[in-house]
Amino acid sequence: MDITERKQAEEALRQSEEKYRTILESIQEAYFEVDLDGKFTFFNDSMARLTGHSKEELLGMNHKQFTNEETAKEVFQAFDNVYTTGEPSKGFDWQIIRKDGGEGFVEASVTLQKDLSGKPTGFKGMIRDITERKRTEQQINYMATHDVLTGLPNRLMFNQLLNQAIRSAQRHKRQLAVLFIDLDRFKTINDSLVTRQETGC
Repeated sequence: MDITERKQAEEALRQSEEKYRTILESIQEAYFEVDLDGKFTFFNDSMARLTGHSKEELLGMNHKQFTNEETAKEVFQAFDNVYTTGEPSKGFDWQIIRKDGGEGFVEASVTLQKDLSGKPTGFKGMIRDITERKRTEQQINYMATHDVLTGLPNRLMFNQLLNQAIRSAQRHKRQLAVLFIDLDRFKTINDSLVTRQETGC
């Protein structure tokens, strides 16, 4: 029996898969595929480096194993929404805990995978490391809401906390009191210390 065409088709498929894997391994972003239970079935080297686990360790792991309980619930809801609607996620932030215990942040986009009959079989997606961006955002937010000299919450933070407390009191029908304390020459002392800090004196 002449099987030339079959062999050619098999070789074309092999080359296509090899090209596909080569592209995935050459990109910096992490690519992953998981089954409906959230267990990793396929991923590139970037995914392994991102989590700190070897490829052998990562295969079959669940995302719950490298994140905290609260984040795991949020990730599950994001995946569940993709499963329910069939629409790809627009991207969501996800805090991870690496194998060495270090924490990081990633941005993930997820798409539902289906078989030829249209039945959902799992998910695939891309993950980008945004740890540095998150740390910068946290630092900027801290500087905006805390006093440079003392590190204590500033007026902006006070107003935010006060508004939250007022809403909470209204919601639970409780009373709320605010106490003001006036310190003589505090602004003068504070300004002088800030000047010393800036000049290094």
